[in-house]
Amino acid sequence: MFTTFLFSMTAIFTYLIGKMLWDSDTGFYGGILLLAVPFLFTQVPLMLVDVPTMFFLTFTIFAFIMALNRGGIWIFISSFAIFLAVFSKYSTWLMLSVLVVVFLVYLIQNSKLMTEGQK
Repeated sequence: MFTTFLFSMTAIFTYLIGKMLWDSDTGFYGGILLLAVPFLFTQVPLMLVDVPTMFFLTFTIFAFIMALNRGGIWIFISSFAIFLAVFSKYSTWLMLSVLVVVFLVYLIQNSKLMTEGQK
């Protein structure tokens, strides 16, 4: 039941990330496509490790974006999510490098907004 809960929450976080980055339709299709991945249904033993790892990585990306946009309590939630992702599986460490890319994109977008605001 726990793995099923994490899998369904991964689809929801995929939807929320897609909604924040693009629009509601893109997020919805991303979540639906995640549910259609046949690997997760055919490799049941791997689901015990890979689904929680997938959940914590997706949750970390979502919380990191929220921390960059809103700050406040999301900074603590994001740091806790990174902690959980790091200790879910060692191969997640390399995948967490996507947070650097998210941060750089956030900096570039904010610098463009600042230069447009000065004009």
